[in-house]
Amino acid sequence: MAEKEKLEREKSEKAKTEKKGGRIRVGMLTSGGDCQALNATMRGIAKALYNLYESVDIVGFRDGYRGLMYEDYRLLLKSDFGHTHAGRHPARHQPAAVQADDGAG
Repeated sequence: MAEKEKLEREKSEKAKTEKKGGRIRVGMLTSGGDCQALNATMRGIAKALYNLYESVDIVGFRDGYRGLMYEDYRLLLKSDFGHTHAGRHPARHQPAAVQADDGAG
């Protein structure tokens, strides 16, 4: 009987996380620098979040951990997670978590 109750509880918890109208806020942070497939991975995570929740806030920190330490971040929009293209230099394509702006120091 305990196993059946456990399964019912897990099913109930899963239903709560599925598009129920809840709000979720997620921070995306990388260590800065280039990494193969990072933009595609972040795009996949964002896409999954937008599919699971009706209201999603994704915060990107500029310049890796420096942005976290100095509270340098911005709210990312769904449009920031457009398509990534193979062969495109990541520093020219937002958001790996959010590339440093020119002149940011």
